Amino acid sequence: MDNSFILCLDTLGIIVCAIIAIGVILLRLNKKVRDYLKKHLVADAFVGTLLVITIWFICGQFMIWWLAAIIALVVTFCIDRKI
Repeated sequence: MDNSFILCLDTLGIIVCAIIAIGVILLRLNKKVRDYLKKHLVADAFVGTLLVITIWFICGQFMIWWLAAIIALVVTFCIDRKI
């Protein structure tokens, strides 16, 4: 272990994380899903955490872990505010 909090993903892993992140964003754009997530706090927390983690894994492959975490949080916050 090299004191990194990021998984070592290959190209397929990055693609899978990107597909999951895009899928979560598209789900949050749906009005029925958005209404469901407003009523169920645990499901909303799971979806939001899944988005942060997948963006963090993707960014972590190209930069240091703490900068990737900051970028993931900012992107997720902007997406949540936009939706």
